[in-house]
Order: sequence, then C-alpha cells, then structure tokens
Amino acid sequence: MEKFSLATTKEAQEFCECIVIEMIQLFNISEEEAWGRVNDFWKSPFDEEYDMSYHKTYGFWANTIYFGPETN
Repeated sequence: MEKFSLATTKEAQEFCECIVIEMIQLFNISEEEAWGRVNDFWKSPFDEEYDMSYHKTYGFWANTIYFGPETN
C-alpha cells in the first residue's frame, strides 16, 4: 500500500495518516482505498510545517476527499 507520497515532513505524513484513519471510521472503507483517495486528491506536496491544510480538521479533510471539495 502506498502512503502519501507528497508528504514532505513527518508532521505532514502523520496529518495524512490521521485523515486516513478518519475516512476509514466514517466511511467504512479500506486503508488502501483511503490512501488512494488522499493521493488522488492532493497533487502538490506540503511545502512546510505551516501549510494551510493544517488549519482544517481531519473530519473536514476526510469529507472533502471522500465527497469532493464542492460539499464543504
């Protein structure tokens, strides 16, 4: 299973792992599917530890990634 290849820091990897866990719990999907959705959603790397993505909750990102950005 491929984890998020664009996470450039340990913090970014952990952040994405928490989103994956949230997606698994909310939508009853496999870890493989959750990672696939994360990788399909984010097309550019997290640049630094203060990336704007961190300002939203894991639940926000899980729903956005699963249902699409137009749902939030």
